Amino acid sequence: MCVGNAEEAIHAQQDAVAALGFYLVPLSEFLERCGTDASLADDLDALLELQRHLRDPRLLEKTTSFLARVHCDNYSSYVSAPCNDALHIITSQTIHKHKQPADEFIKALREQYDRLASVMLTIAKLRLPDLNVNIRARNPFEAYCFFRSVINEFAKRVLLADPYVDASIFHLYLYALPKDADITVVTSPSKWVERVREEFARVEMLYRQEYPKYRFAGVDDLHDRHLIVDNTAYHLGGSLKDAAKKSRFSSGRTPQPKRR
Repeated sequence: MCVGNAEEAIHAQQDAVAALGFYLVPLSEFLERCGTDASLADDLDALLELQRHLRDPRLLEKTTSFLARVHCDNYSSYVSAPCNDALHIITSQTIHKHKQPADEFIKALREQYDRLASVMLTIAKLRLPDLNVNIRARNPFEAYCFFRSVINEFAKRVLLADPYVDASIFHLYLYALPKDADITVVTSPSKWVERVREEFARVEMLYRQEYPKYRFAGVDDLHDRHLIVDNTAYHLGGSLKDAAKKSRFSSGRTPQPKRR
């Protein structure tokens, strides 16, 4: 992948996912209402309102723009196809000759919703360009999106060295890793308050039950912060849990030798 800089790519990815989410909300609400009132499948006003929403090209422009930017155009058809199919299904339902029975219509529309929702999740997890990242202060979600794209279900080895981690690393990041990944957390529990230590221990115990290759190392004099994912190391300008909350956050990427 090649783009201008990582910060812009993070913004573009967020916009793409948000656009797809906004596109899906009316579909989700309509299907939920159909679950309690199947007659909506024959409600012309409701169908036309949903049709108008799905025909708005602005909703998908940011998604296609992001995919082109990071050279993942191959996903574009997986976005456009369910959108076009959903629109066709709804339009056909407004034409008496082409109407389907309510249960068949709802099932067909839900299939397109599920297809598009699956693509949205994939786009949210696309790994961003391996560039240095600088994120402005008070933008913690940007930092989360960047590192969540790095710590993903395809990673085989992760090492996080950070003296001030807390239990949030498990549900924000480490849960996404495959169950057989080699995972090591190096930190400094002696620097934590008692409440943080106790919560970390409770969550860690649960995590160990599902991730047998997880390892923990306590190092009292740890100062630097690093994240290694497979063959790429990131030097962290601050603790992962506080990234970009109050001050600018930077991370530098360094390729590592491949393990034999």
